[in-house]
Amino acid sequence: MKKILIYFILLFLSSSLYLTDKFNSLGSVMISAMVLLIVPIILLSGKSKFKANPTSLFIMGLYLLACGFSAIHNTDLSLLFSAAMLFILYIAALVIIPAMGVNVNKLVFRALFISHLPIIVIPLGLSGLNTSPYRGIFYNPNSLGSVAATLFIAFFALYTYKLEESLANKVKFRQGVIYLIALFLLLFLIILSGSRTSLLAVMITVLIGTFFLSVRLIKVRRFWATLLKTAVFTMIGGVFLFLLIRLTPVYTYFYNNILYKFELKLARGDVLDQRSLSWSQTIREAGLFGQGSDYFNTRTVVAAHNTFINILGETGWVSLIFFGIFLVYVFFAAYRYAISDIKDKYKYLPLLMIFGFTLMSMGEVMSFKVSMLVMFFSLASTVDYKLRLPELSENQKYDQKLIRFQ
Repeated sequence: MKKILIYFILLFLSSSLYLTDKFNSLGSVMISAMVLLIVPIILLSGKSKFKANPTSLFIMGLYLLACGFSAIHNTDLSLLFSAAMLFILYIAALVIIPAMGVNVNKLVFRALFISHLPIIVIPLGLSGLNTSPYRGIFYNPNSLGSVAATLFIAFFALYTYKLEESLANKVKFRQGVIYLIALFLLLFLIILSGSRTSLLAVMITVLIGTFFLSVRLIKVRRFWATLLKTAVFTMIGGVFLFLLIRLTPVYTYFYNNILYKFELKLARGDVLDQRSLSWSQTIREAGLFGQGSDYFNTRTVVAAHNTFINILGETGWVSLIFFGIFLVYVFFAAYRYAISDIKDKYKYLPLLMIFGFTLMSMGEVMSFKVSMLVMFFSLASTVDYKLRLPELSENQKYDQKLIRFQ
């Protein structure tokens, strides 16, 4: 368990250090090395049996195959290397880690905060808010925003489960105020970064999380019984947020870093900051197998600033379609896990992280950044989760559609 925790810490840390000036040149090498490190972990674990969902494995195999054709079409082996790394990440997260018999969501959550709190808190303590928008040790404020948004979504996933316990099972939520303060501080950090994409992502994710919490309460027949309690929670949260805004300079930072940027770009008639030009060009020119890894460096006005457009431009429509199908498939797996009776206080993490990754991907390329890594590894908890349900019979436990490797 400690080995896996250390592995997650180093992997998540590598993905974010790649977004800094000092470690940018080593970043891609560090991430690749950490992903490949899963091989010696397998050997040291002594595990000889692994299991995988055949559908998701098939989809990812098709994605790898499509990227292989793109590499041949564009005479660009780097496309195949990137796809192979993503496939290895899939194998590590959804085939190997589930066989380790650990609470993977707990490890992912702990590793995320252990690896990122120092690189956020230490620069604040040493230099304060030395830039506007604030970027900390990162080379771009948006990078800080995406990291803070990932932390926010992870913490909100835990908060959602605690709220479910309080509403559905009448368990006292004693740390409610502490959770709200932590979420507010992370939200404030996103505002300081001026990242519009990250702020919109967390706001929409909160709404989505609230919706799925309602679905869960309806399933356990506690929705109407807890409606008044929910309204009280909402009012307390609203009053708490109002007081924080009134008593702190939050709104000033929000206007200067977020709203003012919207107003300026709206006045210029280009809210997307020329991204729409790059996106429309990519859609026209991508073709079935893309234009190669240098496409956005040599042929478009600006970079992709979108994970899906980046995949489309480099590897084409075929690869993008398979990647999209994979996200849809794992969404349903994460949804079933979130609304199940599983006793995992991090059970909303895979579902909300899928939305977080997808939403942030609309404005930035999130490939191999911490949001993608957390999403993949949290999905490990959805593999074979029915075996851990308390009411499952022995016969049902063996009725799982899984491929087992020996």
